[in-house]
Amino acid sequence: MAAEQAGFDSIVALENAHGPFPPLAVAAERVEIGTAVAIAFPRSPTIMAHAAWDLHKASNGRMHLGIGSQVLSLIHI
Repeated sequence: MAAEQAGFDSIVALENAHGPFPPLAVAAERVEIGTAVAIAFPRSPTIMAHAAWDLHKASNGRMHLGIGSQVLSLIHI
């Protein structure tokens, strides 16, 4: 895999125009993978948990899920 050959130990995907889970599927072979922040508020908790669990299994336990609310009132104190 190119990332591992380049010396990377982990890959983190961001929430942007597309969800953070699909790009991690291609990296699940050897390096540690995870979401920097997957926005939890607009997602079904069950669907997000299943996506993370599938990647966790595909990566042999190397998936880490980082979630955020994206609710402004919760971010600003």
